[in-house]
Amino acid sequence: PVHDNDDFSMSAVRLMLVASLLRPGLLHTCEHLSDPVCFSGWPERRHNWTTFSLTDATTSDDVKRRLDEWSQLKQFSSCWSFAGDFLCKLYKPKCNRETGSVTRPCNELCVATKLHCAVVEQFSSWPSFTDCSLFPACGNVSTSELEVQSNVTNVTCPYPLHATDTESHWYTDSGIKGCGIQCMNPLFTNEEHEQVHTFVAVMGSICFFCTFFALLTFFIDWKRQSQFPAVIIIYWNACFCVGSIGWLAQFMGGARDEIVCHSDGTARLGEPSGDVDATPCVIIFILVYYFLMASAVWFAILAVSWDDCFRSLVTPSSFLSGKTHILHGLAWTLPLIKTVIILGLKEVDGDSLSGICFVGYKNLSLRAWFVFGPLGVYLTVGGFFLLRGSIRLCRLKSQALKSSSTKRVELLVMRIGVFAFVAFAFSLTTFACHLHDYDQQPKWEKSLQDYIICQANWTYNNQWANGTSSSGCEQSNRPKIYVTVLQLFSMFGCGVAMSSWAVTSSSAVNAWKNFFRKCKTNSSEELHLDRSTETSYIRTSIPRNRVAPLTSCPIPSIATRSSVSTIADSGIQADDSCAFKSITHTSSV
Repeated sequence: PVHDNDDFSMSAVRLMLVASLLRPGLLHTCEHLSDPVCFSGWPERRHNWTTFSLTDATTSDDVKRRLDEWSQLKQFSSCWSFAGDFLCKLYKPKCNRETGSVTRPCNELCVATKLHCAVVEQFSSWPSFTDCSLFPACGNVSTSELEVQSNVTNVTCPYPLHATDTESHWYTDSGIKGCGIQCMNPLFTNEEHEQVHTFVAVMGSICFFCTFFALLTFFIDWKRQSQFPAVIIIYWNACFCVGSIGWLAQFMGGARDEIVCHSDGTARLGEPSGDVDATPCVIIFILVYYFLMASAVWFAILAVSWDDCFRSLVTPSSFLSGKTHILHGLAWTLPLIKTVIILGLKEVDGDSLSGICFVGYKNLSLRAWFVFGPLGVYLTVGGFFLLRGSIRLCRLKSQALKSSSTKRVELLVMRIGVFAFVAFAFSLTTFACHLHDYDQQPKWEKSLQDYIICQANWTYNNQWANGTSSSGCEQSNRPKIYVTVLQLFSMFGCGVAMSSWAVTSSSAVNAWKNFFRKCKTNSSEELHLDRSTETSYIRTSIPRNRVAPLTSCPIPSIATRSSVSTIADSGIQADDSCAFKSITHTSSV
């Protein structure tokens, strides 16, 4: 409740007077109790005499006005279970007309009221005459005996809070007990929720199908693509493909509510809390967070591998040679460690806007340590080695012969540059959006708390409809929906960009042609067994000195078998980078 400053800021004389009046044994002036009812639906006081010397109210009208203001606490069930009785005994105490003594509320009831009504401290402050040290002890009375359950009927929480009996679901930031934050994120409107859900469905599906098709392309050409470091792109696409499944799981018949909402209608915060229904939230968190972090590590490893590959073209040694098991350990173990730590800390939160469970929606420090902190490190490492690898490529380009194959080198440099820039730009944009959320989150939380305070400061009879209030309360600071959309677009766009390396090269087309040709050949061989046997005999009779194509690079100083293998293994297809020559196939080759 909000009182005038004069009501709360009592002068020193007034404070001394009130303190003296509250001393045990002091006689009070008894007044006739004209209105025995404290609150609507509350039992009448069973005495006829009271006193106005315990509070800031000096007349019956003042008492009625003050109690009407305090009645706003009815919206908070846990608070009102104690506050109603405490306030009634405080403003309309029983006064013995013969002796002048007053029956005041006891100390334990005062303490229990302030404990369960911490929301008052969020709104303003308790008046000085409610200091619990001024009241006598109740004796051996338990908290449950002090609680007045029978007087709490039809209690609701103000929007956007939702009544719940589960203490772990309470929205403790505002000091409101018995009320949890509603499942639907109050920082966004219903229309914005629908827009983001549609965007996630479209972009998530595109990312999933593109990365899945890229994986199929790699698998049908596995002999060429299974060598390190070309296989890094396979792992990267696999991470985005599995991560997309985590994003799209919310569209499976009512799954979103099970993922981000408790059964009592409150938002999931601080999972896993031990509840069985938290399993979907934890699974989605692992799919999204673990594979997002793994893809970021593979991005840094890919940048280092590219730089090392280009360096090995001019030097006989390779820094990463024989260290693939270490790279695998880093890529899969680092995200696993962070995932286990987050689950151990129970800091997984659900978000109705994105439809997933993630870390750092509530705890900003954890978002710094486990999201944009690691992303910043991976992007810095990847950006450095991408830049250095590009410089090496440009130097190799300047050393190439002025021949017809020089144009292929130029196209290769351009393709790698565009691909690396797009992937890095998407990742950097995602990082910037996370950083923006981290910077603005305290302002959004403060705005939400002010909004709840505004709602609660209206009388109990105020009406809310569909999440809007006639009180004129507004959130002064809300997230911008386009930032959320940009973050999602950058994340899914990065996955699509990674899949483009496999599906845009001519070798991918040739791989699918060979695949379907093999399928057709196998089908024909099953129908024509005799012809198949003859063909097999002819193939085994081919002499060893047949002419076969071998890739030869246009740079004389590096035209060796090892350099060709290095380029092919680095994900740079031979038909994209080198011209073919026909040489005599010998046993040494």
